[in-house]
Amino acid sequence: APAKTDQTASKDTGGQPPPSAESPSVPPPSPAPAPAAPAAETGPKTKAGDFVELWAVDAKPKQLNGIKIEATSAARQNRLKGTFYLEADVDETGTVTDARVVKGPAPDFGMNAACVAAAKGVRYSPALKDGVPVKTRLTFPIVVK
Repeated sequence: APAKTDQTASKDTGGQPPPSAESPSVPPPSPAPAPAAPAAETGPKTKAGDFVELWAVDAKPKQLNGIKIEATSAARQNRLKGTFYLEADVDETGTVTDARVVKGPAPDFGMNAACVAAAKGVRYSPALKDGVPVKTRLTFPIVVK
């Protein structure tokens, strides 16, 4: 019967044998103390020119000039109407470095290229993350009536 009691006691103490009267009890070693500063503060900060998703920026880019788009002759002849959705990469200076049509009417009668060219001519205020200008990507519509 004492053997069962010892097994039960060892389960309750996390696998340690019960302390005996002959040897002094030694407490288990304590874990290393946690660092005083949180990991977020010690991690790398946002640097100028880093790419940050639009939802994560502190200040979104603001359009500084209008979009100047000229309809192609084929689009005018075919009375093209619809909305072109463009995705544009804006760098830390507010310049559009790349643009592409992600959705639009088909056939486009050359308007996809005209919309991309117009998007590359737009200037923006730079997006800000932690007070630093960063690159981001935004999506916007161009409506052809």
